[in-house]
Amino acid sequence: MANLEWTPGGKTSARRWYRAQRSVAVYVFAGWCLVPLLWLLEVSLRPGLTAFASGPLKPFVPTASNYVNVFETGGVGGGLERSALVVGASTAIGVLLAVPVAYVLTHVWDPNSRKVSRVTLFFLASTIAPQIVVILPIFQLFTAVGLMGSLVGLGLLYSIMNISLAVLLLRSYFSAVPAEVREAGLTDGGGEWRVMLSCVVPIARGGLIATAILCVLQTWNEFLYALVIVGGNHQTLPIVITSFLTFEGINWGQLAAASIIAVVPIVMFSLLVQKDLSRGISFGAVKQ
Repeated sequence: MANLEWTPGGKTSARRWYRAQRSVAVYVFAGWCLVPLLWLLEVSLRPGLTAFASGPLKPFVPTASNYVNVFETGGVGGGLERSALVVGASTAIGVLLAVPVAYVLTHVWDPNSRKVSRVTLFFLASTIAPQIVVILPIFQLFTAVGLMGSLVGLGLLYSIMNISLAVLLLRSYFSAVPAEVREAGLTDGGGEWRVMLSCVVPIARGGLIATAILCVLQTWNEFLYALVIVGGNHQTLPIVITSFLTFEGINWGQLAAASIIAVVPIVMFSLLVQKDLSRGISFGAVKQ
């Protein structure tokens, strides 16, 4: 009968094999997710109205005419500027106002109290409420106060959306900060504002960046509110993109080019803060 012995190298080989399988699965999934973007990029580089004149992966002469046309005649440049302005301002306002609210819910008030549960439920309800349900009251309210058709009204609405989302996210990040940190700050003579800004916020910096990114994604891709509230020369990028869908037909080349332009800023922003985003996503998972 063969003599079976355990070898240390067997466990190492199994780990390597598991890591290799995991890496292959990640790359396959990433490639699958990139296929639509690569197809969109190919269509955007096809000349004129020949986007579907030949099948995919067939040779063609790439051109940048679609990108030039969407900026010169399609209004994409203006839509990009307005989207960046509204999204940037609403994200900054939403996160800044959500920080003290989340701090109070996690460190000042008892996290297990009934009032914390009620406040959290309020923000949760405002986040998950269907847009189609609240769009009519918002339309009537903005019409009464004169905010219809303006970027100020859209920015105000986006800020409210971001506050609700940011409070829910920051509450989990701030709760991972030990209570001893606040107690030590108060013992040193600092007030609540000083403790929050100098002790809690720096520790949860990764969570703040992750929250800001999610707020940017939420408002950058938003369509219904922008469609109803603003119009004419104040359209944001998602609304401008729909202008390539007309009764005369669909300009697939320019539509694809505008879509690529809408994706690029988010991808670049995510790459710039990739490390902080990874750290922020994992921060609230483990009690510090």
